[in-house]
Amino acid sequence: MRAVAPLNKRSWPLAVIGLAMFAVNCERGVRPTPAPRFALRAGEIPRDSFLAYAATLTFDTTHGAWDEQPLPLVNDSGRVVGMPIIRVESEIGAASLSRSQLAKGRIIARYTAKGPYTPLGIPRGISYVWVDSMGSKFRELVVSEDPSRSAVEHELTIETFRVRGQFAAPRWMVTETALKGCRPCIIYGWCPTDSIRTTGWLDQLLTTPAATVKP
Repeated sequence: MRAVAPLNKRSWPLAVIGLAMFAVNCERGVRPTPAPRFALRAGEIPRDSFLAYAATLTFDTTHGAWDEQPLPLVNDSGRVVGMPIIRVESEIGAASLSRSQLAKGRIIARYTAKGPYTPLGIPRGISYVWVDSMGSKFRELVVSEDPSRSAVEHELTIETFRVRGQFAAPRWMVTETALKGCRPCIIYGWCPTDSIRTTGWLDQLLTTPAATVKP
């Protein structure tokens, strides 16, 4: 993990950056995120084709449709040693996808990071969130525009709700006990960064590096 410089010995209580999700209406008539033209081979994604696909997509930059937050990096002693600012934008059709469409593979969001956030596999600069299904389980890949950086894989559990478009904008949620990124990814659901729900979830998430896969 890359070392992060201390923040001038200032105190940054996590509650100060607490963020609650709020309901927004899903725009009617938006096309689902289009499928890529490349084919997956043994779960591997060809980077050049992937980035070409990403360039054809539209990420929502309108006011209220994206979120940007400082995400705390905590060392083994529990001290916050860095807070890189990460912006997340959804692909405009992610909230219109069906589960079966998502299972075949789609880019659902774009990150723009002013610094790396290793616990979630987010590199500095621009990266994309790819979701697909390998067998019976969904997975997420964070793929950087930088070819020198390997993709990072997470197991993914889709969470659903009753109202279409109930949470149609991505949001970071940071509190004293939880850190979660929520990205819309199907008509009646969204894809969290992690589905772990324990009292030690924050410490585990911030101190355990994500598994890395080859690009």
